[in-house]
Amino acid sequence: MERPIHKRPAFSSPMTRSAILLLTNLVVITLGQNSNRPDNDLSYTQYPKYPPYCSQPEEMAKRAVPPLKSDDPDIKLVHVTSIIRHGARTPWSHQMMCWDGYWQDDETGVWNCDLTTMVSPPSAPFVEEVEDNPSLVDNEIDAELGSSSMFLFEKRYDALNHPPFLTNYLNGTCQEGQLILRGYEQELANGRHLRQGYVHDGLSINSSSLASMDERMRLFDLTTDDDDLGGRKPYEEPNLRYRADDGQRTLMSGQVLLRGMWGDIIARDSAITGENPVITVHTADYDIDVIAPRVGNCPRVADLWEEAIQSDSYQAFINSKEANTLKTIMVEELGNDFSNNVHDCLMTTMCTDRKLPEILDDYGRSNGGGKYGENIFQRFVDFGTYYYLYPLVHNDAAYSKLGMGPLWYEIIANIKPFLDGDTSKPLTKLALFSGHDSTIEPLLASLGKNVWDGKVWVPYATIFNIEIHEKTIEEGESKHLFRLVLNGDVMTSRVEGCPDDGDLCDVDVLIELVEPFAIFDRDCASAPASDELASQNMTILSNPTFVIILFATITVSSFLGGLVTYFYLTRRFPCTGGKKAYQRAFSGISLQDKNSAFPSVDNGDPQDVVANGRSEKPKSPVSRYGTTEIESQTKGEII
Repeated sequence: MERPIHKRPAFSSPMTRSAILLLTNLVVITLGQNSNRPDNDLSYTQYPKYPPYCSQPEEMAKRAVPPLKSDDPDIKLVHVTSIIRHGARTPWSHQMMCWDGYWQDDETGVWNCDLTTMVSPPSAPFVEEVEDNPSLVDNEIDAELGSSSMFLFEKRYDALNHPPFLTNYLNGTCQEGQLILRGYEQELANGRHLRQGYVHDGLSINSSSLASMDERMRLFDLTTDDDDLGGRKPYEEPNLRYRADDGQRTLMSGQVLLRGMWGDIIARDSAITGENPVITVHTADYDIDVIAPRVGNCPRVADLWEEAIQSDSYQAFINSKEANTLKTIMVEELGNDFSNNVHDCLMTTMCTDRKLPEILDDYGRSNGGGKYGENIFQRFVDFGTYYYLYPLVHNDAAYSKLGMGPLWYEIIANIKPFLDGDTSKPLTKLALFSGHDSTIEPLLASLGKNVWDGKVWVPYATIFNIEIHEKTIEEGESKHLFRLVLNGDVMTSRVEGCPDDGDLCDVDVLIELVEPFAIFDRDCASAPASDELASQNMTILSNPTFVIILFATITVSSFLGGLVTYFYLTRRFPCTGGKKAYQRAFSGISLQDKNSAFPSVDNGDPQDVVANGRSEKPKSPVSRYGTTEIESQTKGEII
């Protein structure tokens, strides 16, 4: 028997209870009261047009669950896995280098947030028993007082507010990479889309929803005593399984989505029962979680990333005329080569209505040409996209398949019981995974280039749904079909082996596609670079001619080294006669010619150039992609 949901003491009034719509892992979301901070303005007015990546309201409206194309009455939706990318956020790191002056400008370098986190201390098991039955302790009065001790703590990042001497990393009240109010609204919209698409509640306000109009899409039917719910609420386990990595923006994005999907139902249930539901979020240590490819749990992904960026295709891109033109713009016009952060610099600025440098401010409008041409913003976006996303699809998506194997295992583990007809325990109807761009993009890449070719960076609050439908063939016999929906677009026909003219496909196609790499026991050993080098060295040393040359070189070098040392110490060559007193001239480093002491960047190999301490090639997943938004960044978050 599964443990029943924890009971919590009631708050003082139904109004207070209904205000706490989510208590996921004892964390809730609230909005601050300071309306003067930039985060409080949710309008998009700075620019005439915004890229889809920003996920402004009109873009979010396009992401509703689409109706089924099939009119087969014997189909029934039984499971949905929903994978989301977090909503709009702050820059992922204060060490992120953008254009010159980015961090010094109050408009781009100071981040204040009205979105805060509230936490509550959990009750120990003994306390819970006492709250249920005060007679279990000697002093019933004290026990009863304890039953009303539920309270919350609001976390505010405002303790270091003494600029320029003491400030937080982002010079305001925001955390690095935290969800902002725009992201809150985006995930709220995602929750409403899931409610409209998969929940029939019988309310007149939702009478035109997809689930209300099409009985086959009713994953949850709240108008009937659904035995499939096992006597539990739809937002309780196992009906809902909520999974996220332990990052603020992913945890909160999932919470907000669930608020948009179930908020009114939770508030109603709380008012009736006088209890505050607890929704469990399953998570793990951030740096080794499998919600995205991470070197912390599989070192070999770094090898595959390196293999991709050393490929002929990638080298042709990084050394292309266009790439060099954009690097010239970065260095000569913007003061820094920020190739490693192009996407983040542009999008965290534009998507929050902050001001871009003039040369980049041409999205959706002509800049009149000029020596660098037009569409500079979009060209930078295309550059940044290929720069980081090509490794995900290189070599039949080897990096993505290895990195996402364990997460695919989790996804399939929620689906398999439906396919096997396992009725021994209640099954998960909705599995929610809250992650990053570096979660969704490699998942898509692992399904094949026709599904996702790495040329489009998934937007904020992207939602990827894997639907499992049961088709009754005859009494006692059925088969299962799947449908893939990405941001409201059906993708099923792009999967190899699925029909071109439909939106449903035999689930065996999906299982056979992902099962080979949907495993925990992966080959994650990083191939030591020294193995190949040692093999080469042994081959060389087996050549007698090379050994003679090597011995002669060492002998001559030793003789010359000794001669130079003798002359330096005595100021005379040996066997020249005449004994001079030992002198040592004062030596130092002349600063007059310091510039000539270093090789010119113009004369160096472009692949070896290091600008401002950063290599031209993209960082490995350890430092950027995956968490990519790998956050400090594997520390994706990523996608």
